Amino acid sequence: MKFNPVVHFEIYVDDMPRAEANGGSIQQPKMSIGTHGFCAVVRDCEGNLIGLHLMT
Repeated sequence: MKFNPVVHFEIYVDDMPRAEANGGSIQQPKMSIGTHGFCAVVRDCEGNLIGLHLMT
């Protein structure tokens, strides 16, 4: 099984449509992670996974 690193950024998860607008795709839509805020995962135009996080 191949494992690829995932880069995580603490940024506004509602910016994820920008990934699609720039050739990427949404892999995991925005979801609540309870008291830890929200997270989402996008794939950029080169195939890299990027984790997005927002504290509430």
